[in-house]
Amino acid sequence: MGNRPNHAPAHARAESIRRRLAAWLSSLVLVATQVLGTFASCAMPTEALAAEAVGSHVEIVNAGDSGFEDQAIWTAGSGPDAPWAFCLEPGVNGQSGDSVVQDAVGATVRGWVCINDTGQDPTPDQYKQLDQNKVTLLALVQDYLQNSYGDGGLMGGELYVMTQRCFWELSEHDFDLDRMAACRGHHISDKAKGIVVAASDQLKARMAEGSVIGRGRFYSKPNGTQQCARFWLEPARGDLEIAKTSTRPQVSAGNGCYNLAGAEYGVFRDEGCTDRAATIVTDAGGRGKATGLLAGRYYVRETTPAPGFALDETVRAVDVPAGAVARADVADAPQTCQVDVAVVKRDAESGETPTGAATLAGAEFRIDYYAGSYDLGSLPASPQKSFTVTTADDGTARLGQELPLGTVAVQETKAPEGYLLNSQVEVRRITGEGTGVHVSTYDAPVVADAPIRGGLSFVKADEGTQGRMAGVAFKLTSQSTGESHVIVTDENGMFNSEENAHSTRTNASDSALGEDGEVTDEGKLDPAAGIWFGNGDVDDARGALPYGTYLLEELRCAANQGHRLVSTTLRVSRDARTYALGTFDDERVSIATTLSYGEDEKTCPAAEGVELTDAVEYEGLEPGHGYRVRGELHDIDEDGRDLGVVASAEGSFAPQLSSGTQELRFVLDASQLGGHRLVAFERVYDGDDLLAEHADPDDEGQSVRVPRIATTLTGNAGHEADASAQSVKLTDTVAYRNLEPGNEYLLQGTLHVKGDDGSDLGAATDDAGEPICAQVAFTPDVRDGFAEVVFEFTGVALAGKDVVAFESLERNGIQYAVHADIEDEGQTVDFPRLRTTATAALTDDHITPRSASQHIVDVVEHENLVPGAEYELAGEVHLRGEDGSDEGVVAQQRATFVPEGPDGSQELEFEVDASGLGARTLVVFEELYRAGERVGSHADIDDEGQSVRVPDLGTELLSDNGKKELDWREVGQETTLVDTVTYRNLICGKVYRVEGALHLKDENGEDAGVLKASDGSLVTASAEFTADAADGTATVEFRFKAPDLAGKQLVAFESLYSEDVLLAVHADIEDEAQTVTFGQPPTSNPPAEPREPSAPGVPKTGDVSLPVIACCILGGLLTFTAWAIVRAGSMYEEDEL
Repeated sequence: MGNRPNHAPAHARAESIRRRLAAWLSSLVLVATQVLGTFASCAMPTEALAAEAVGSHVEIVNAGDSGFEDQAIWTAGSGPDAPWAFCLEPGVNGQSGDSVVQDAVGATVRGWVCINDTGQDPTPDQYKQLDQNKVTLLALVQDYLQNSYGDGGLMGGELYVMTQRCFWELSEHDFDLDRMAACRGHHISDKAKGIVVAASDQLKARMAEGSVIGRGRFYSKPNGTQQCARFWLEPARGDLEIAKTSTRPQVSAGNGCYNLAGAEYGVFRDEGCTDRAATIVTDAGGRGKATGLLAGRYYVRETTPAPGFALDETVRAVDVPAGAVARADVADAPQTCQVDVAVVKRDAESGETPTGAATLAGAEFRIDYYAGSYDLGSLPASPQKSFTVTTADDGTARLGQELPLGTVAVQETKAPEGYLLNSQVEVRRITGEGTGVHVSTYDAPVVADAPIRGGLSFVKADEGTQGRMAGVAFKLTSQSTGESHVIVTDENGMFNSEENAHSTRTNASDSALGEDGEVTDEGKLDPAAGIWFGNGDVDDARGALPYGTYLLEELRCAANQGHRLVSTTLRVSRDARTYALGTFDDERVSIATTLSYGEDEKTCPAAEGVELTDAVEYEGLEPGHGYRVRGELHDIDEDGRDLGVVASAEGSFAPQLSSGTQELRFVLDASQLGGHRLVAFERVYDGDDLLAEHADPDDEGQSVRVPRIATTLTGNAGHEADASAQSVKLTDTVAYRNLEPGNEYLLQGTLHVKGDDGSDLGAATDDAGEPICAQVAFTPDVRDGFAEVVFEFTGVALAGKDVVAFESLERNGIQYAVHADIEDEGQTVDFPRLRTTATAALTDDHITPRSASQHIVDVVEHENLVPGAEYELAGEVHLRGEDGSDEGVVAQQRATFVPEGPDGSQELEFEVDASGLGARTLVVFEELYRAGERVGSHADIDDEGQSVRVPDLGTELLSDNGKKELDWREVGQETTLVDTVTYRNLICGKVYRVEGALHLKDENGEDAGVLKASDGSLVTASAEFTADAADGTATVEFRFKAPDLAGKQLVAFESLYSEDVLLAVHADIEDEAQTVTFGQPPTSNPPAEPREPSAPGVPKTGDVSLPVIACCILGGLLTFTAWAIVRAGSMYEEDEL
């Protein structure tokens, strides 16, 4: 390959550079214009385009006659203070474009921005017709290329050419990007591509977000040559208008209390509404505007509501477009008031408490609502709404309506019972408050009515002579309030409540009464004293008696001695009227009553739904006239106190004769009235006037009694009994009250079991599983007394439990009284329970050594005792034979104790001689006494828990081949003797140890001591075993060598141990069963027994070398054979290989 020149010619390099630069710039400009054309097609948001324009976006400047080359408009820089301007002269190479671009590198640039299609210079008016989007597009192009790539590797001239080319392409084709791209096909360099790609996303985003707006300046020459323009960016601005309405125009429209003017809205730059940009205040039409806001997103929130409206705390996002007005439609809720209590009725004298029999309930008011703020004199002729409300017992009248702001007029239209009408109009305003929707500015008016008041007058005369009776005292009582005062007839036997001033020594005659309501000091009776009822201030101008019914009762005093007392009622119902009662000299009506249950019974059940009948006998009534009889049933307790009314009844009748009988029936719940007496109080009325009453709590004729029973259950030891007795007897002493003497009654009782938690576990059952019940019939001689119910049963299963007696009293199949209280200690009997655990002191187990003076400890666990009471434990140790029979008592013990709680334990210790009791069992029986009466026992001969076993041993000694006599020739050889130990009455599953020794019996049959073996050691042996049953055997083997035993006897002695405790010994030198004998040698040598000849070297029977040798030879042969087989196989394999 040939050498290349190091340097290209200068003009070639310059030309190459120029061509590459020009081509690259041209391509860059073309691509940039294509991309930016896309931006131009991204129009502003529809809302902004539709909004009204704000300001002018093109400025016309007279540039004078000087050339632009010397002007600052050619100075490179960034920002609106020093942008470049671009040539707009169309006369030089205007249509070709190529020479303009390529010749401009490094030289003065000439360009042409075409506004119209004529090819002529644009006029200022034509230039001003550029719309805002096109101006903004040109400014964005200029700003991006100048500010972003001025130091990115392109010279200022190159940036200028690129910008000029973009302007030329865009304006020549009226910003039609498709046409611009089609008419220019310049090569695009890689660097130009990178600039365009990098610019695309950024300029699209800026154009779309609308945060800036383009501004232009047109430099006009007077001679019409070289027109130029430059463009720059300014922050986009626009206006924001608020249009406010009411959410409920039907509430606020036409109401002067509501006004859309004056609402303040904050315009904030952040959603948290902390950065305020502007404040808008609405006018009367609800409109307000903030101008000159930078285009972008704002957050609008109301900060001060308009009068009468609630604050709207909603934050609204509003996008303000450039050069346009954004509108936010808002609506506020008009404030309203929930009117619950519309008006309050009060008593003009006492306030909240009605006077006399008057009531605050039932007053009617008209409620008128007016839209607007008015006083009483300016109220419109017609309200917007009207309501009628009625007061309740507490005097409040509730409307329960939501009312707009405005005026409410309240007027009473109907007075409640017992009052005079108050027609005064009360005006209240509902005004706005706070910022919430609901206000509470309605102040319910309090309207006070004066109670109706009247007076009374009467004459007191002697019925026979009609002579006037002066100084007679009467008690006047309001039947609705109970207030009473004493009045006195004057010297003419007259009384008029309205003659004496009420304020003159008001109610002074009241002091003449004693605590019993009778006249006790007649000197204090004052005919001239005034009288006044009610809690208000005394008013001499009004009647003394408030609305209501009064009872006038003549009081016994000196002036009416020997006369029948009279009484009457009157009703005051009209204001300012004095009721003349006439002369009191009429015959008095009388009544008497007889109360009964069922068929004239004077006792009734203590139950629910009891019906009593009261026969009311009357005298002095007018035949054919209608009357009303009202009865009350009073509860009189056992102390004679009246506890009040438990039932009432009422009836109407018209008697055929002046005297007769009328019945009333009372229905009541008497289940809790046991032991009480029910007394009927009766009153007869003529309308509302009381004519007669019979109310004597001590009258037996008008009384019916309710029986009551209480029980006390006892056993053989008070409230304790022995459940282990063959027959348990409990006596329930039933105390009864209020029975009718001479009538037969039946008491039925059932024992119930009380649980540990105090609950009723149901009826107790005897050992046969039957409920424990008893009953007794009796006829009482007196109302109050006692009867006994006896329970007899067998109840071993009740040990440790409490039983409670439930009793019911019946007559003729009707239950009159019940006493069934599981918590009642008086009707409870406790059955103590004993459980015992007997063990031997030495073993702490249910087995004791078979020896004298053994101690048995019995732990007695008791349940259900009475803490603090003294008890005695009596224990006996019984002997259980091998056949399980009770062979009697072998020891006794007693102890007294006082338990601290119902459950606990005590110990009794017994001393027993068990040396002769082998194979038998000691069983402890316990009995518990209180005050000499047995209240519990535990005596079960088969109970292992209270049993202690006494073991027994027996042995049989034999040789190892089962012989009792051994050959004398075995003397000196190793000998094995086996002793079979027979044990009885052990505890199954326990481990025991047997230790034995062989004793030598001498020629005299005496024990010569333990046999010594040839090595001088004692011949002993032991064995350990676990008892699988109470009775069984264990073996002990003795192995020894001992000389000189020919003709001797050996006896095995055995001892039985539990751990280290010796339980039993069997050591009887005379016992043949545990004896073996060695035979005597013959006195001379006997001939030897002939033997069969044997071959030399042949082993004899019993020679151990023969099998050993045979085994060795056989093993060797087998080993060799195996080796040969393996070897042969190996050789075969080698041949094969």
